[in-house]
Amino acid sequence: MQKSDIESFLKCLNMAEDIVVLTGAGVSTASGLTDFKSLYDSNLTFEGFKPIEILSHEFFESNPKVFYDFVMHYFSSPREPNVCHKFIKKLESFGKNVTVITQNIDGLHQKAGSKDVIELHGTIQNWHCTDCQKTFTLDQVKQKALFHCDEPGCNGIVRPDVVLYNEAIPCAEEAWQACQNADTMIVMGTSLATDLPYNLIKKAFRGYTLISIDKDFVSFPFRQNPKLRIKGNLEKVCAELMPQLENVERSR
Repeated sequence: MQKSDIESFLKCLNMAEDIVVLTGAGVSTASGLTDFKSLYDSNLTFEGFKPIEILSHEFFESNPKVFYDFVMHYFSSPREPNVCHKFIKKLESFGKNVTVITQNIDGLHQKAGSKDVIELHGTIQNWHCTDCQKTFTLDQVKQKALFHCDEPGCNGIVRPDVVLYNEAIPCAEEAWQACQNADTMIVMGTSLATDLPYNLIKKAFRGYTLISIDKDFVSFPFRQNPKLRIKGNLEKVCAELMPQLENVERSR
């Protein structure tokens, strides 16, 4: 990373008061999680179905056991936050208001200590019975191999609190409001290929500083070109920027 990029990044942070960090799958790949885009673009099938089919509301309704097995196979292994999550948490250390808006369902931002996290697609960490609404943690579901609810007299299907294709995003308004209030937005590890993250930048964000950190070139909405683009491996960039954060001026 160039010295000028570091200096520009620190300058942007010094001017910031209300920061939104928008994150996608690229932030969690260093923790061993599968990049959704790679999963979908591959020729992978599970029980004869493509991942994009399985992770839909209609598929869950018609074939919940395959859905359950797929989710447990790919998304239930314990993971730890990586340097990207820790870097984002560190941004809170300087008196800034920091809101994380994530497309990820892994709960790693909270595990790293981030306080204000909006999960656009829900979380794999919490589950519920679709009949009696009894709640479970992921650990409870794994320990008991729960597919059907264990509440006496109930035999409902247990599912994770994730937003599937063709389901509404319940926190969309909250995310929209956070972007409207922000003066700075940092976009990390997302291709902005889905409508809501794209429109959070295009229509909701009214601030003056937009920053992109990613290994690939990300196409932003017209007239919303980032003030700063830092291109490189996210894990390496965050590791390099982390000690430099000590030079950020603390807000009152």
